[in-house]
Amino acid sequence: MKRFMILTVLLILLAVLTLPCLAAEDYYLFDNAGWLTAEEGSQLRQHAEELSETAGIDFLICIADDVGDQTSSEYSYDYYYNCDCSADSLVLLVNTEKETISLYAYGDANDRYPQETLDELSDRLIEDFSKTSSYLQIFNQYLDRTAAMAVPAAAEQQAK
Repeated sequence: MKRFMILTVLLILLAVLTLPCLAAEDYYLFDNAGWLTAEEGSQLRQHAEELSETAGIDFLICIADDVGDQTSSEYSYDYYYNCDCSADSLVLLVNTEKETISLYAYGDANDRYPQETLDELSDRLIEDFSKTSSYLQIFNQYLDRTAAMAVPAAAEQQAK
């Protein structure tokens, strides 16, 4: 009986310790609008995680069907602040209710993505939405573009 109790406690402890690891990748994508299937969401999270590791900046995608009384800036900051991601993050907020796209940079991402770059990325996203019906394809293209712009800066920082 004593062994059973010890084994049970160890299993519970192991389960509790692995929860943060399982949830860690969830912050790369939040889709409460249901734009992506579970499989597409998983693919996009993995792609964002891989590119984030390479660039040294977390690329977060938040697809919100309703931001409530908050502005896009407030909603994005709350998502970033509460997601347990790195301090250096770029948040793409797609507000489906208001049909807006916003990009916000935090930490080192703020230096590596000046406002004109964020505007250019937003414009390209709007263009992609008008041409492509696959949300997965649009977001993957966005991640690839965004990461390509960050990688040289990440390589320069590592060289120092």
